[in-house]
Amino acid sequence: MVQARRKRVKNPDKVRSFTEELVQLYQKFKADVEVLCKKHEVAINHWYSPSTIFQPKFIIDDVAFTADELYNEKELETLASQTRKRYVKM
Repeated sequence: MVQARRKRVKNPDKVRSFTEELVQLYQKFKADVEVLCKKHEVAINHWYSPSTIFQPKFIIDDVAFTADELYNEKELETLASQTRKRYVKM
């Protein structure tokens, strides 16, 4: 399903660039939460993708993506590979 939507995106570089920054933001958030937990002696049992917490849906070139879809490393690598191939052809 994600792959079909990505094909409709006019500028895959925009998705890749946004995704890279989004992943960095989430990694920083995770690190910040871990520091907060250590400060208050709270343990993190595990990380999961909750459905009850407000989450954005991103629109890029009129195509909708969830943060989970953009954060998925396999999808990011696939998109990066497609972008590299596009530049090699040019």
